[in-house]
Amino acid sequence: MSNIIEPLLQQLLEQTLQLKEVVDQKEAEPDDWFGILEKRELTINKLSPFLSEMNESQRSLFTNIANVNAMILPVMLEEKQQLSKKIGELQELKAASNSYNHYYGKTAFGAFFDQRK
Repeated sequence: MSNIIEPLLQQLLEQTLQLKEVVDQKEAEPDDWFGILEKRELTINKLSPFLSEMNESQRSLFTNIANVNAMILPVMLEEKQQLSKKIGELQELKAASNSYNHYYGKTAFGAFFDQRK
């Protein structure tokens, strides 16, 4: 079993470090994370049945993976909150825009007539 667990742990560590690299980049979009997250999820699913059979060195490696993961999660949660805030702002703008639309569409010369629905 050890010969199955070790490569899976190494693969999970590599994927976790790769995700940390991408998450730490300022210009990286959350869309860039999805491919790596999907690969990690598959690796974790393969590794799950063997968690109880890990020896001490494998548990140490797993602890390292968990530590790196703990550094990634706050950054991802922060990004999630920022995206949720932006979505809320867009929904508010859309609602305000819909309530002030002129019956005949946009008016000429940027004129604004207050005709709420």
